[in-house]
Amino acid sequence: AVLNVSGERSFYEGRVRVLVGYEIAGINIKTPLNDSSFVHQDAQAGNITGFGQNRISLFQTGIVYDTRDLETDPSNGIFAEITNELSTTALGSQYNFNKVFVHINGYYKLFPKTFKKVILCGSFGMGNTSGASPFFEYADEWSSEGDIDGMGGSKTLRGYKQARFAAAVMQYTNFELRARFMKLIIFKQNLVFSAVPFFDQGAVWDKLRFNNFKNLRYSEGLGLRIVWNANSVLRFDYAISKEDHQFFFQLGHTF
Repeated sequence: AVLNVSGERSFYEGRVRVLVGYEIAGINIKTPLNDSSFVHQDAQAGNITGFGQNRISLFQTGIVYDTRDLETDPSNGIFAEITNELSTTALGSQYNFNKVFVHINGYYKLFPKTFKKVILCGSFGMGNTSGASPFFEYADEWSSEGDIDGMGGSKTLRGYKQARFAAAVMQYTNFELRARFMKLIIFKQNLVFSAVPFFDQGAVWDKLRFNNFKNLRYSEGLGLRIVWNANSVLRFDYAISKEDHQFFFQLGHTF
């Protein structure tokens, strides 16, 4: 069971937003007695915290700077945010820990005088969890654009399974080249088609230090975007990694 309340206040014509929220959740992690999973083995060995019944209480704060020209389908500007989640026994939680997440997206028109719409897009995210956190909190990072659920899946490291990698420190980078190649009007509906080659990178570490680059993972692929009346985006992505080939169909851009 989860209860979450949040609010935000905008400043400077919406370019700056301040976020405040509170979340309390009851989480029960259990496996069969004879289970051979790594979670069960680590719990039995005392290597992880959070096995069994848990109560998590989080005080959430954040600040956002946003200059995108169109939130649903940006072609220029940046989006940057830093969020913090504090868990403490003073708020009713079983655990004392803190999570910080930094997230930046950028959009830049390439050769606007030559091409009608070719946009280079980049995204960077990094989270750090400190303190006595239960293991399942490592994968989750709070963002105003939608929570990040570990490394892997359609938001971070396409080509790897959802939440394939998680640790106290997580980092990812995405690059997309959104190249419009066709525009149609069908039954008075405006449809814009773009080809999107992309490259993703992600990594996790147990501590905030970067002396082990063997943890870096990469994937690449090709996507199709159909923007419907400027505000609705249909996303099709085919991603390839060392572990898997994946196809995604989602609503909205990756970032």
